[in-house]
Amino acid sequence: MPKRKLVAVICTIIFVAVGAGCMSIQNPGGISTITNLQIPTEKYEILKNQEVEGCSSNTGLLGIFWFGNAGTIAAYEDALAQVSGANTLLNAKVDTKTTSILGLYFSSTTVVRGVPARIKYK
Repeated sequence: MPKRKLVAVICTIIFVAVGAGCMSIQNPGGISTITNLQIPTEKYEILKNQEVEGCSSNTGLLGIFWFGNAGTIAAYEDALAQVSGANTLLNAKVDTKTTSILGLYFSSTTVVRGVPARIKYK
């Protein structure tokens, strides 16, 4: 392989590795808020006195190919599915776990935790 081609290949590999390592994993929880929404206790019923946890994940290869859904709504629905009749979470918390290996492999997992409850509608 001529020297010029070899230099071009090496520069391309370095560019892809460095560029992919700087790519952003699109975290669904990019904005943090604290909400003090108080619901009267007669308007809901706690279904389980323990927190439940729901997860959703996605995986990326080379920053180009992405598989899965790491959205907050998917994790929220996964948490609600663990308790029959639950339609909301009280004291909900959202965490995001991310992994990047040399800019070649990416993983993002959204975790939603909260106490399952059912809002009573009239």
